[in-house]
Amino acid sequence: MPSKWLLDKAIRVESPDNLAQSLLEARGYSTQQLEEFVRPNYAAVYDLALSLPDIDQAMARIKQALTDSEKIVIYGDYDIDGITASALLFDVLSGQGADVSVYIPDRFEEGYGINSTALEYLHEHGAQLVISVDCGITSVREVATASKFGLDVIVTDHHGLPEKLPDKAVALVNPKRSTDSALYELAGVGVAFMLVVALQKNGIIQLGQGQEKWLLDLVALGTICDVVPLVGINRMLAHYGLGVMRRSRRVGFKALCDVSSVEMSEITSEHVGFRFGPRLNAAGRLEHAQLALELLTTIDRDRARELAEKVNQLNVERQSLTESTFVEALAQAEERKDDSILVLASSNWSHGIIGIVASRLVEKMHRPTILLQIQGKLAKGSARSLAGFNIIDAITQQSDKLEKFGGHAYAAGMTLKSDQIDGFRQSLNDAVAAGSLEVQASPVSIAAILAGRAIVPESVYQIQTLGPFGQGNSEPILMSSLEVLTFRPVGSDLSHLQIKLKSDQGMISAIAFRKADKWPWLKDGTAVDVAYTIGINEWQGNSTAQLIIIDMRPHED
Repeated sequence: MPSKWLLDKAIRVESPDNLAQSLLEARGYSTQQLEEFVRPNYAAVYDLALSLPDIDQAMARIKQALTDSEKIVIYGDYDIDGITASALLFDVLSGQGADVSVYIPDRFEEGYGINSTALEYLHEHGAQLVISVDCGITSVREVATASKFGLDVIVTDHHGLPEKLPDKAVALVNPKRSTDSALYELAGVGVAFMLVVALQKNGIIQLGQGQEKWLLDLVALGTICDVVPLVGINRMLAHYGLGVMRRSRRVGFKALCDVSSVEMSEITSEHVGFRFGPRLNAAGRLEHAQLALELLTTIDRDRARELAEKVNQLNVERQSLTESTFVEALAQAEERKDDSILVLASSNWSHGIIGIVASRLVEKMHRPTILLQIQGKLAKGSARSLAGFNIIDAITQQSDKLEKFGGHAYAAGMTLKSDQIDGFRQSLNDAVAAGSLEVQASPVSIAAILAGRAIVPESVYQIQTLGPFGQGNSEPILMSSLEVLTFRPVGSDLSHLQIKLKSDQGMISAIAFRKADKWPWLKDGTAVDVAYTIGINEWQGNSTAQLIIIDMRPHED
């Protein structure tokens, strides 16, 4: 299923001069908006924080807990958004002398979200107030149960609203309950940060003027890794958060940089998403997310190094497990290559990594993919999709076959009875065949067509000012017409393609990740159009531009 290239909005670039401004103008930004985009206004957080739904009720209950020295428990989630939100609130409240701890459920034993057994356990061990982060908005029964035995719950969450809300909660701090669109897309850690800002502004906690900014390293980490739209307030938080991360006081960040081979002063959103994220997530995928939480909160340098090495090793194990699962899943996918939506299942797979494998299969097979781990009578699954196909809408149409489900346009989870898998698969593909669902190849939207002389480090530096990149603020895809000099498969499994290209200004290095077999027509000397993002290659003190290839096609005059 070849991708369509969209060139109708592409600008032509002969030199890097004013490249960033030209790209933003092409996206429809006015002169005033250009300035606000490049230099976001941090001061806006102080007023926005007080506009969160139920923020007054949440602040009043937390004030009471602090005044009366009550036992507070932060109830988090095991993904990075939940871990960073938990670490943030723990740092702040413990720094105020509160009796506070963190509870993160076990992915395999308890699953996602608040559960009644955990709440009862916390109550029996003295908890008087539970503050959820990155979860809880669907926990109607669980919060009601807690209320019956006298445990107060403040829900802070950012997920979509169910039909019925947990009305027994002391407060439901979720920006999606508000009509203020400025906060609507906050990550869970962003909601937790805004709660802290509100507490500080109202004098309930004492951090010192502007000192809450030191928390932005955690906010950037959770926001970028949770793949929320990096526009508006999220871009502002991530923008300044990356700056804080580069000089973070956290010994855990320094240790994480060391095991990830990242220079702390040069951290980018790519490092956060592709080096830090996988290592921190590996803890919850293979063992327990508490390891990642402790790494982010410890003040002991030796313990930080020990934990960083542990999550690094778990990530190596996760990579091996991912690869073996991918091979098995790909074999199933090849047998079902005529399906528009792939639904694959096995009892051999781990629920902790099937989402990663589903993402790789989407990239490989160019179609929405659902992987299911069969656990006896039930199967738990993760779905991933591609641009142009809303996977949660498709799953919702099959809700009668599911025990539970939830998610977003590009990622979702579900549980169903194992004997329903074949019917679930058939119904999804029948809906595509009938036209009620439509699967399209992801288009490649070209932002700029660069002449060879513009493929230089200065263009990279210009583009970097538009970051951090993510959903809603995608890294610009560029196009150039070049000649292939040489190419060869690289990587431990020879799945990547290293290419030397020639422009009218000289040789350019390029890499195509997991695309070694994508272009069977490729030959030395072939004239090609290359769609790519651009980065810097440092070698022996020299900086040159390097292309990260997204797609190629034969050049036609």
